[in-house]
Amino acid sequence: MQKLNGNGWEDAKEFTDGDNIKVSIDYEFKDHTMVTREHPTISYKLPSGVKPNSDLSGLVSGVIGTKEYDNLGHYEITSDGQINITFNETFFETSGVFNGNIQFSGKASLSHSEQEEEVNFKVGGDTFTIKPKAKDNDLSVNKS
Repeated sequence: MQKLNGNGWEDAKEFTDGDNIKVSIDYEFKDHTMVTREHPTISYKLPSGVKPNSDLSGLVSGVIGTKEYDNLGHYEITSDGQINITFNETFFETSGVFNGNIQFSGKASLSHSEQEEEVNFKVGGDTFTIKPKAKDNDLSVNKS
């Protein structure tokens, strides 16, 4: 994951509620048994606090063996973090290891989590953290 820092994007593991983020998810199938013609869809729920800015959809692209494909199906990512990938007939007519990737931009957000406290989650052995914004502690003193 990356966050916007000044004018550019930087790799990060710690985020603050409201940070602009970029997410890149790599996935791999060793063979074509993970999805079948009868069950062509896989689903994944993003961790709490990681959501796209809006619903997204597009074509599935990737590499099978050594050949690149630009239309192996269709994906949808809902604004609540549900990813559904449905593979088409082109995918099932191939064989070999499949490598795919989904990328999107969004915001780190604690607003949809069960708690308004720090959220931690693990992905690929790395731990990521989303922290609440620092509270304003404005004090005003009046002399009477």
